[in-house]
Amino acid sequence: MLIQEGLSGVVVLYNQDECVVSNLSSYLNFLSHLYIIDNSEHPDTELINRLNNLSNKISYHSKGENMGIAKALNWACTLAFNDGYQWILTMDQDSLIKDGFFNIVRPLLSNVKNIIVAASYNAIF
Repeated sequence: MLIQEGLSGVVVLYNQDECVVSNLSSYLNFLSHLYIIDNSEHPDTELINRLNNLSNKISYHSKGENMGIAKALNWACTLAFNDGYQWILTMDQDSLIKDGFFNIVRPLLSNVKNIIVAASYNAIF
């Protein structure tokens, strides 16, 4: 298997709202590929079209059922592994990344030989 350069990502959808497009746009430019796994029983065809037109770096996948978050993430990780990616960013549909996060994380990825978890938490009280 050829190791792909760059970082892949996954976002798992479930009956999402319109904010999902702007949320994933906050990190799409930093990824080589984004796997979208839709756990919705009735996928939104208008949203699917918007996502497919947003970037050629996106691949949309759905089984038309809620398989749960773990199976959805495993599916995306398998897709990324089979495509040769070494790293995958996992995101929730309602999460976004603020400027500066990747400036901190990217150097870490190039020096790590095992597993790394990089997390960011920003709460408003």
